[in-house]
Parts: sequence; structure tokens; C-alpha cells
Amino acid sequence: MAPEMPAKETKGVTTPGFLLKGAENPEDNLTRLRRGRLLCIDDDARVLESRRALLERAGYSVSTAADPVDGFRLYLSGTFDAVILDYRMPLMNGGVLAACMRHLGRGSRLILISASADIPEGEAACFDHILPKGASGTMLDVLSELLKTP
Repeated sequence: MAPEMPAKETKGVTTPGFLLKGAENPEDNLTRLRRGRLLCIDDDARVLESRRALLERAGYSVSTAADPVDGFRLYLSGTFDAVILDYRMPLMNGGVLAACMRHLGRGSRLILISASADIPEGEAACFDHILPKGASGTMLDVLSELLKTP
């Protein structure tokens, strides 16, 4: 668990200390929250870290999970505008996880990023968009469109 950081007041807005971690300017965190809260779930640590870095540079607030069970726990404990999932993961594939998320009816947009071309139709129907792995620029465009952010 990360150590607690004190809250800081900026222009009359109190920003929780945990949001300040890594931010040069606390207002960057407020911009990220306005842009969108994302959850990324992928069992490949390098992919997960590079995706997180890309999305944060694009202005999103990003939470990550390295397996579907932890990802589902995070999903249940927070509010996310979009969830970006890998398909092939241990314990549960991204399609089954997306079906569980859809069943809850929270309204998060679900995006699958996968090298797999053989995703069952019923699972594919759970996603708002499916992208091939490595489509970083396209992912940003898709997020912008799905979340209607400039």
C-alpha cells in the first residue's frame, strides 16, 4: 500500500494527497480526472506500464491491474469512464471479464486490445471497440471518440 501523502489546496480546490504522486503540478491531476478515469488490465507488465505512461501523457487518470481478478476488484471499488482489457490472461480471459463488467451496468466503455483474431462473437459483443495490439495512436482516437473528449 502506498504511503499517505497530505492533501494540498490549490486555488481553493483540495486535491487528495494520493493524486499528487508523480504530478509536477497538482492541477495536472484535476485535468486528468476531467479527461477521464481509465482502468487498464493486462498480464504483461511491460505492456501495462507503457500503456499507463502513454495514457497519462495524453491526460487521463489511469489505474492498472496485472490480472483479471485484481482488475475486477478495482472495477468494483471505483468509477471508471473506460476499461482497456487484454484478451488472453490467466484465470479469466478479457471477454469473460467484460461480460461480468457489463452485467453490473455501470456504463464504463469497454475496449479490448488483443493480438487474438478468434474472439467468440458473444464475448466480442461486450466491447465498445476492439483494437489490435500495438495500435497506440488509434487507442487514443478511440478513447477520445468514446468518451467525447477533445
